[in-house]
Formats: sequence, C-alpha cells, structure tokens
Amino acid sequence: YQRRVRGRKGSICLSMENTLQEAIDKLNSNSVAKLTLDETNIDATGASTLSKALEKNNSLTTLILRENNLSNEGVSHILHALETNAHLQLIEIHQNNVSDAGLSTITNALGKNTSLTSLVLSDNCISDSGAAAISKALETNTTLKKLNFCFNNISASGASSLSTALEKNTSLTSLTLDENKIGDSGVTAISKSLEKNTSLTSLALSRTGTSDTGAAAIATALEKNTALKDLNLTYNTLSDSGASAILKALENNKSINRILLGDNINISDTILDAIFEKVSKNK
Repeated sequence: YQRRVRGRKGSICLSMENTLQEAIDKLNSNSVAKLTLDETNIDATGASTLSKALEKNNSLTTLILRENNLSNEGVSHILHALETNAHLQLIEIHQNNVSDAGLSTITNALGKNTSLTSLVLSDNCISDSGAAAISKALETNTTLKKLNFCFNNISASGASSLSTALEKNTSLTSLTLDENKIGDSGVTAISKSLEKNTSLTSLALSRTGTSDTGAAAIATALEKNTALKDLNLTYNTLSDSGASAILKALENNKSINRILLGDNINISDTILDAIFEKVSKNK
C-alpha cells in the first residue's frame, strides 16, 4: 500500500484498506487541504460519513476519489455536502459506477455552491439525463471552470443540453467530452454554442465519432469565436475536406493556438502542416 501525509493543512494520500476513519479524523481537525482516497473500497455508507465531515470542514480544497464503489447513492451524499461546504475547489470521482441517477441533485448542489472550480466525472456510466442535469446547473453556476466527462455514455442529445448551457454560462473554461459518442450532431450543437460563448478556452472531442460534417460546424464557429485556444479532435474520421474548412477558418481566427488532429488517418500531411503553421502564429 501507499500512505503519504504532509504537515498541517498539507496533503494526505491513502491507498489501503481501513483508512476512511483516519481521513475523517483529518477532516474533523481541519488539518488537511488535499485528500486522495484511491481504490479504498469506499461505498455509499462511507461516502455518507465523508459527506458529514465535509459539511463542517473548512480546510480541504481537493478531494480525489478514484476507483472506489461510491455508486449513485454515494455520489449523492458527496453532492449534498457541496450545498454547505464553501472551501472545496476540486472533486474527482473517476470510475465509481455513477450513472444519471447519481447526478439528480447536482443542479441544487451547484446552484448553492460557490467554491468548486473543477469537477471530474470520468469513466462512469453517465448518459444524456446526467448531462442534462449538470447542464441545467451550468446555466446559473458562475464558479465552475473545468468539467471532465470523458469515457461516459453521452450522445448527441446530452451534447445538445450542454450546448444550451454554454450559450448562457460565462465561467466554464474547459470541457472534456473525449470518448463519448456524440457524433456529428453533438459536435455541431457544441459548435453552435461557441458562436456565442466567450469563456471556454479548451474543448476536448477526441474519439467522439465526428467526421467532416462536425469539422465544418467547428470551422464556422471558429470564424466567430475569439475565446477558444485549445481544441482536441484526435481519433475521429476527418479527412482533408473537414480539415480544409478548419484551415480556412484560421485565416481570420487569431485566438486558437493549438489544434490536435492526430490519428484522423484521411487528413494529408500537407493540410496538417498548414494548420500547425497557422495556429503556431497565434502563440
């Protein structure tokens, strides 16, 4: 196992069984700023205990709960704590078997919370209803800056919900949707929101099943958007047609400084080199 503890209001990293109580003790004494509980078999009951401590804690800013067994009930407990906790800035709930039901209270939680800036929900079972729930929260929340949804089950419908939120939201700077099959329809919806959104600077759409149709929509957005700086479109099915549309849009776009297009095997090196040259000038 691994166990690392650093000074008062430092960090505690616990990767062994029977460590939850030690973590709770640290939270109750307000003596830790970062808490990492990876693969510690925390379930809904443990999450409930953790939530109660979070409601009173005023030192923790980072909570990482990768590869546990929180499930929907456990995540609901953690989200409940956000309604009163005013110090947490980052929560990572990676691979915890969370589905849409686990996010049923997130609108209320993010509606009341004013400290959380980063939320990672990667590698779970979240689909369109969950995306819609968090999208509703984003319409009013003004503090969340980074949202990571990679490796979930979101489709074009969920992307459409996120698009509606992005048209209204003015705080989110990073959205990661890698490994969600939103397809051209979903990418087009997100792209349309970029024509109005002025805060998003990083957008990750790797392995989303988009083709030249989605690329064309992105190109249209880039002609109007002046905020986006980083775009990931790797491992899709773009060809020279879609890439050329993006290249043309870069003639006027002076804000984006990185576009990743690797492993779109039908894009020629000539077009890739031209895009790289264009974005390099924006740095």
